[in-house]
Amino acid sequence: RSKEMNSNLHSLQAFYAEEKVRRITYTKMVNAMTTEVTADKVVGALYGHPCIFALTPHNVIKIAKKEEYNAHTVPGISAEDCFYADMGVDPGKVGSQHFEAIQFMFYKRRFVIGRNS
Repeated sequence: RSKEMNSNLHSLQAFYAEEKVRRITYTKMVNAMTTEVTADKVVGALYGHPCIFALTPHNVIKIAKKEEYNAHTVPGISAEDCFYADMGVDPGKVGSQHFEAIQFMFYKRRFVIGRNS
């Protein structure tokens, strides 16, 4: 179905396998994507946010910039997504805490500061 939208689409799904080490999968994805970059093609429409728990896009951009290609992350629509993309931060690597008001309003969650609280 995606090929109907763009006949030049190449899915990265084929790199995944059940017993395959994830690091190998990601390395192969980086290689495939950087090959497309060096062929002057647009690369990388990803689900979720491309900077969060996302080793592959971070590495592709790093390699592309090193090879002097114009590479950058285009964020999603939320302020949080814009922050991660603009700062080049992966909270999966450095940590992050998020609180949604609905958790406090409907589920009576408590926000406690301090180690022994």
